[in-house]
Parts: sequence; structure tokens; C-alpha cells
Amino acid sequence: KVEDKEIWILPIKEKYSVSKVKDILKNGLKNSENIYLISNELKENKIHTIMEELKQEYITEEKTKKVLLFKTLNHILNIQKNELSNLELTLLVNNTSNLNMYLIEELGKKVKSLKIVSLNIYKFKKIEEKLYNEYGIPVSRRKRNNGSKL
Repeated sequence: KVEDKEIWILPIKEKYSVSKVKDILKNGLKNSENIYLISNELKENKIHTIMEELKQEYITEEKTKKVLLFKTLNHILNIQKNELSNLELTLLVNNTSNLNMYLIEELGKKVKSLKIVSLNIYKFKKIEEKLYNEYGIPVSRRKRNNGSKL
């Protein structure tokens, strides 16, 4: 469960035609309150377009990692017998999507210190100013020198 919604993994493992997948999904998607997880393989098979057509909420594997970020951090900190408020965190991020900006803001409110490393560091100036002006949280930004994609 994430934010009072259940995440379901669709059990489609074989390659089906689009119409067959659509039939499976129509019969299997009884509860529109759920969020369904679409693997990269299913996304390649255009399952996301069928989900949108059926007005079903879904997330991809990539977004799942972000959505479960706090649960993952808390699990690691629990093993280390540490707390989120003591954590000095460095984020490698280039994309300023709404989800990324939300996560940066929420993390900034909860950790001891936050550093953002990015190839596009100027894009994070607004979030840096917001965290500092509204919450008194300093955020350090650093341009990543390596040309590889994050």
C-alpha cells in the first residue's frame, strides 16, 4: 500500500496480442481504486495505452522506485539503527518532473542535509530557494562533470 492505495503487479508474462491483453485487463481490473504496476516489458507492448483507454491508474517500474523511496530509506535506516533526520543525503537527478521535485522537497524537510548533483543544476534553483525561504533548509547544488546520463 502507498498512500492508502494498493499496488498490484499484473500477472501477464507471455506475449499476447493487444486484443487478448485488453480482454484480460477488462476482466481483471475490477477495482478502479487500485494502482497497477506495469513492467518495462509490458510498457514496450503498449499496455499503458490500454490502461489509459480503460481509465485505470498505473505506474511503471521506474516510478515505483521513486514512490517507494521513503519506505526504502526507512528500511535501510532501521537496519542501521539510524533516523532520517540524521541523514546527509546526496541526490543524483537531472529531470525536474513533478514527482522528482515533490520527492526533493519532502526529503529536504526530513533529512539533516541535502545535496543535489545534476548536469542541469540551474533547473533546481527554485526548489533550493523554496526549501530555504519556506523551511530554512539549505540545499547544496553541484554540477556533475561526467557527461553520462543520470
